[in-house]
Amino acid sequence: MKLIKPYVELLEQGVGLQGVYNAICEASATCYKSTPKTGEGAKTFVDALIKNGHTAMLEFGTIYLTVPIKRYSYSYGTTTKPTIAKKYQKNPYSKVFIQDGESKAYITTNYRVIIENGWKNDLDYMALHPTEYHYKRYTARFVISIGIGREFLRHRKFSFANESTRYCNYSKDRLENQVTFIIPSWSEAKEEEYNAPLKADEVDGRTFIFGYQCYEAEKFYMDLLSAEAKPQQAREVLPLCTKSELCMCGFEDDWTHFFDLRLRGTTGKPHPDAQYIAEKWWNILNDKGVVL
Repeated sequence: MKLIKPYVELLEQGVGLQGVYNAICEASATCYKSTPKTGEGAKTFVDALIKNGHTAMLEFGTIYLTVPIKRYSYSYGTTTKPTIAKKYQKNPYSKVFIQDGESKAYITTNYRVIIENGWKNDLDYMALHPTEYHYKRYTARFVISIGIGREFLRHRKFSFANESTRYCNYSKDRLENQVTFIIPSWSEAKEEEYNAPLKADEVDGRTFIFGYQCYEAEKFYMDLLSAEAKPQQAREVLPLCTKSELCMCGFEDDWTHFFDLRLRGTTGKPHPDAQYIAEKWWNILNDKGVVL
């Protein structure tokens, strides 16, 4: 078994539609702990997601549009045509900003909105980089426990991609042939790979019990797989401290609310482990000049 501390990283989207495809593949690979597709393979993968109706992952592809004003306010005969900016203003998953005196509308949305609404023609107005007027979206990859992941999944405005214990088989070499557990903030356990339970005379009582149950959980998990149980069956013995990767993508105001609850504790004291990783994520954004 392996014990590690939780951590988080920023997933930055590349330029153009290729960047959108790569971002979608990066998030999708989190679910099954597979290698994300890149290049032409990324587009092929995204097209397959669309064909199979698996469009949730498309939300991780952020689209920034810069639309001339003349293209968002017009009518045709007696019929009012759906306008570019106004249709996004009505869409709950998009944000539109129009600067006073400007001749452009700045739209932020995601690739799922584009595909499911049949708005691919709007990609003609796609900006290579967001301007100061676009509402920004940011994606975090959290490596946390299943327990803390459950708390984060309550932030429903976000897009999520979560490592699946139903499909991931941790006895496989590509998944290190072992189960990884997250060290809680109160434990004295160190980041190491262990071939035996922690020694009772080297750590405090709580840490010994924690380490021992991790060791036993991994053993029972592997035994179930050896007895021809499927991963979705064997996972029943895995504890809440099992490592889980969680990608979360949201607008700046979504992250502000996240920090209010998980870092600042505006509605009550946050769980110490949630606050620990939320602070690390806040620092990453703050270092990039994003103040939330």
